[in-house]
Amino acid sequence: MTSHTAAQPSPESRQNSRKITRNFAVLTLGQIVSRSLAVISNVYLARVLGAEYFGVVSFALTILTYPDLIVNAGFMRLGPREIVRDPSRHNVRKLVRAVITMRLLLSVVAFVIFMVISAILPETTDIERRATFIYGFALFLVVIDIGWVFLGTEQMQWVSIADILMQIVTVIGTFVLIDQPEDLAWVGVIYVVAQLTSTVLLFVLYIRRYGAPRLGVPRSVWRPLAKAALPLAVTRSMATLNLNFDSLLVGLIMSSYATGQYGAAYRFIWVPSLLLAIYFSALTPAFDRAYKAGLESIRIVLDRSIRLTSALGIGVAVGGVITAQKAFDFVYGSEYQDAVLPFQILVVSMAFMFINRNYRVLLVSFEQQGAQLRLIMIAAITNVLLNILLMPRYGLAGAALATVASEAITLVTSYGYVHRLIAHVGFGRHMPRVFAAAAILVVTLLVMDGAHVVVQVLVGIAVYGAAMLALRVITRAEIERVVGAWLPRPKPPGGV
Repeated sequence: MTSHTAAQPSPESRQNSRKITRNFAVLTLGQIVSRSLAVISNVYLARVLGAEYFGVVSFALTILTYPDLIVNAGFMRLGPREIVRDPSRHNVRKLVRAVITMRLLLSVVAFVIFMVISAILPETTDIERRATFIYGFALFLVVIDIGWVFLGTEQMQWVSIADILMQIVTVIGTFVLIDQPEDLAWVGVIYVVAQLTSTVLLFVLYIRRYGAPRLGVPRSVWRPLAKAALPLAVTRSMATLNLNFDSLLVGLIMSSYATGQYGAAYRFIWVPSLLLAIYFSALTPAFDRAYKAGLESIRIVLDRSIRLTSALGIGVAVGGVITAQKAFDFVYGSEYQDAVLPFQILVVSMAFMFINRNYRVLLVSFEQQGAQLRLIMIAAITNVLLNILLMPRYGLAGAALATVASEAITLVTSYGYVHRLIAHVGFGRHMPRVFAAAAILVVTLLVMDGAHVVVQVLVGIAVYGAAMLALRVITRAEIERVVGAWLPRPKPPGGV
């Protein structure tokens, strides 16, 4: 019997693979630059503001995610999917008009909710309350945030450029305006201005290509759009609750100092999780097209994705646990040592998250939003209950354990739903080789324990990459495909 991996890829599968590789390369290049800038600004803020005021910043951003859900309303996922299925100019303009109109109405509701929540926060000083208020104005920018259009049309370069511009503004503003804890309120101003710069860039590019959008949308358009967006919006709400209920509860029942420690731990988790989001932004259009062409059109791409994300997630988890102590001391300083243990627990969730995202995206692409919603609700309820049970007893470590448990449950349930509703998409057969490569990484990092953490991490990455190549977790052809996507294509003979 011929296995799927041995089968010859179809022309459509090869085209999907090239598109995914190109999109991923563009987004990754942009994110390497923008996330590096974001790390610089966050580390600077953590050191200058101190754990207590850095906790205020972390908590304000956590609160903001909930009214932001109201404005986004599932359109960030629904919009690209609808454009992939019909990229005509008329359909794009119709979608943008509908989304902007509905978001405008929702933004007012979301802003009022954010202001009320900020005003009634317990044990908040005037400077902390003012600093939190400022973030609320970013909700109005979501109205004209049309980065989803460029994701749907697979013009990933503009999304990357906008993100880099946002981080450049953030870094410049942070270094110019923040040099003491009393500058806390300026952090929110910088955040809003940076978001504005990025949003306006994409909005102007959209106007140049499609014309200025108008407001107002007929019932025949907004009703089916809202109906399709509702389960996605609820799912995203549950996913957000699952993602940061721990941070919310830490901010509500523990001190600003503890919130700052947990926020510092999450900043380390933030980088690989954002890279994961980028990867699936590049992969999602191929999954969406497979809804019509059938799962077999992306079977090889899907198998490769699960193999690579498994290896990366487990590598991040192993490396994070072993190097955490020295990494936090090097990056944040001695004030943030209480963040080390929560981080070591949180980083384990990366192994589950990197794998389960394949199944979650596949469910939405194949119109199984109901299943996606159910599995996220299960994970969110588990997360909330475990946080309530564990945090009072174990503090920040208990919050981190709840996150790991919820991601593990998400993997199990998403795998089960895909198997039952779409097709069998396994991942277990890749695990022996991935675990063998991870074991080599563990030995390497432990042997180099006396080295500087930067040297230890770089050598660990090189050894892990070589182990994955030797064990055929990744192949030379896949590496060449990625490298080729980053390089300009040579012109064909006789071409212009």
